[in-house]
Amino acid sequence: MQAKKQNIHGFLNLYKEKGISSNQALGKLKKILHPKKIGHGGTLDVMAEGVLPIAFGEATKTLQFILDGDKEYEFELTWGFETDTFDLEGEVTKRTDYIPTQEEIEAKLADFTGLIEQIPPAYSALKFNGKNAYELARAGQEVDMTKKKRNITVYEFELLKHEDNKTFLRAAVSKGTYIRTLGIDLARSLGTTATVSQLIRTKATKFDKNSSICIKKLDELAKNTHNSQDLLLNVDIVLDDIPVFIASDSQAADLKNGQIKFVLQDIGLYRVYNEENVLLSIVENFGESIKILRNFNLTDIGK
Repeated sequence: MQAKKQNIHGFLNLYKEKGISSNQALGKLKKILHPKKIGHGGTLDVMAEGVLPIAFGEATKTLQFILDGDKEYEFELTWGFETDTFDLEGEVTKRTDYIPTQEEIEAKLADFTGLIEQIPPAYSALKFNGKNAYELARAGQEVDMTKKKRNITVYEFELLKHEDNKTFLRAAVSKGTYIRTLGIDLARSLGTTATVSQLIRTKATKFDKNSSICIKKLDELAKNTHNSQDLLLNVDIVLDDIPVFIASDSQAADLKNGQIKFVLQDIGLYRVYNEENVLLSIVENFGESIKILRNFNLTDIGK
C-alpha cells in the first residue's frame, strides 16, 4: 500500500554523498518523507558531495533565492593529467610531468579572485539548441562553449593543503561558477595539467556542511518521528535578508485575494506576515506600485 503524501513545508539541509545524482537523492527522500511537493536548490554532480538544500511544499517557491545565492566549495586537484570532463569521470586528454610548488600555486590564486571571466565545461547542463551540452559532447559533437562565456565572482580562494601530486583548495563563489573549470584554468595558468579528483560543496547560502544531515540519518529519525514537519527548517530561512511587514487581519485577507491595501516605506522586496507570524507573501515595492511575487499557503501543514 502506497503511503499517503503529506503536506509538509520547509527545508532540509541534506548532505548528498558521492555516487548518486541530485535527482536520485530526491527519489530517496520521497520514499522516506512522502511529500506532496519537493525540489532541490542546485544540482551536484554524481561524483560531487556536500550540501544540497531540499525544499518541501511551499518552500519550493523560495528555491530561486538559493539558486541565485553564493556558495562555497572545497576541492582536490590531482596534478599531471587533464580529462575531457575535468574530473575523474572522463577520458584523459593530456598528461604533463610538472607539478607546481605550494608557493607557485598560492601566487596564482590572486589572478582567479574577484570578478573573472569563465568558459563553462562542455560536460555541463547548459543548453545548445534545446539539448544539454554534455549530451552533445558524449555524442562526439563539437560544442563551442565560448558562446556561454560568463562573468563570475570568486570572493575567496585559498590553498588548504599541498602534498605530493595533490592540492586541496577552498573557494567561495557566485552563482554560475564551475569549480571544475576554476581548477583546470588554475592548472593551465601554471603551464601544466590537473583534474578535479574530489569536490565538496560546504555551503549554499544559509545551509552549511556542519549542520547537514545524510539520507541514512534522516531515515532513522523519520522512523522515530510522529510528524515529519518537525524534521524541517522554516520556509523563510532563506529570506532572512528581506525586510518584514506585519499585515493586519483585514490586510492579510485582502492580500489572499490579490489586493494590496498597505503602504511600504522603502523600495524593494518585503516578506509579509500576518499577526500570528505566518508567512503570507513576498512582495516588491516599486514606489508607484506593489507587486505580489509569491503567495504562501502555510495553513494546511500535516494534512
